[in-house]
Amino acid sequence: MSTAASKTLPDESPSEGAHGDAEKESIASSETANCCSNHSETEELEHMKSVVDSFLYYNQFYRRRLSNKVAQFQTLSDAHKKLLEPHHSEHTRELMICLEKNQSILEMLICEGAAALGTLGERALLTHDGRAASPDLMSKINSTLKQIAREWSTEGKSERDATFGPLLKELESCFPDDSREKHHILVPGSGLSRLAWEISCAGFTTVGCEFSSFMLISSFVLLNILTEENEFTIFPYVSTSCNTWSYSDRVRAVTFPDVCPTTASKNAELMSMRPGDFLSMFNGEDGKYSAVVTAWFIDTAHNVIEYIEHINRLLQVGGVWINSGPLTYHFSDTPEELSIELPFEEILRIASLRGFRIEKESRSEPSLYAADKRSMLRYTYECAFFVAVKESNI
Repeated sequence: MSTAASKTLPDESPSEGAHGDAEKESIASSETANCCSNHSETEELEHMKSVVDSFLYYNQFYRRRLSNKVAQFQTLSDAHKKLLEPHHSEHTRELMICLEKNQSILEMLICEGAAALGTLGERALLTHDGRAASPDLMSKINSTLKQIAREWSTEGKSERDATFGPLLKELESCFPDDSREKHHILVPGSGLSRLAWEISCAGFTTVGCEFSSFMLISSFVLLNILTEENEFTIFPYVSTSCNTWSYSDRVRAVTFPDVCPTTASKNAELMSMRPGDFLSMFNGEDGKYSAVVTAWFIDTAHNVIEYIEHINRLLQVGGVWINSGPLTYHFSDTPEELSIELPFEEILRIASLRGFRIEKESRSEPSLYAADKRSMLRYTYECAFFVAVKESNI
């Protein structure tokens, strides 16, 4: 599988991986080199360093938080401490072990995956000086761990079946013949690339597009480096202390990858990755794609009309746009950012005015996104599913 390198920007924007228990978590962004004219190399390198810092500071950050909790425990009365012991101390030791194991995985990801971000990513890794990362960036690392569980472990199978299953089934029904490799399929906001990989496994020539540096680093390793199924273990819920049923739920292990892309597919050459902003990419590729598949993506737009128009340009006449996902508009709570928040029926109306014929539409069964299935609190989404055929250019 080919994964192009890119430069990244100091801006931040959500991607497919930004949905989750907190509903709106922004993810640090990246763009291709030809879209970086407004950003100096110094700014790009500084952003790269912040991404590297995030991967390498995880254990220190959460151990400090854990130390604060231990200090609070020590302020309890002797009677209350006696009630909680020895379970509290044992659980604290387990948490520390889990944090260390997560850190080892994150170090593996950044050391193996920095190349996905180009020479600046490699420079940022080589010049890392132990700098601390912000709580906001650490939340992105947590999202990355949960995204690994969602896309590349048996833990996330039910979520993938709910979202990816209908998309794959529809795509295969649209192109049932044996020469699928002639059909180019685009998957913008591809996150950790499981959906794009599954599409390539079905025989299609597939291009994934991703904006997040965190997702690009991790997907590069998952797609190109790992060689064994369930070779690694993470503890994606270790930083969550609220809404838990038991101590053991918080420290439970998740192994990945449930399938190994480098060995599980005979169609590895059919898939490639493009790092960058969807709207700024694919110049000269008008009418190239037989299908665009969007999963939990269109609500990452500042203005979803721009997404609709860009998808129209990239599709060939007769090509299909297949979508599934909610409308949790990611910039709706950011006053300084443009955010056009359209209801679903308005999106369909605009698509119809921009060269599409809506062939199917439905509401999915309630589904989760990167959720801790053992938590007392889980956000459920009733997603919009539709199939639109491009009838004309705009």
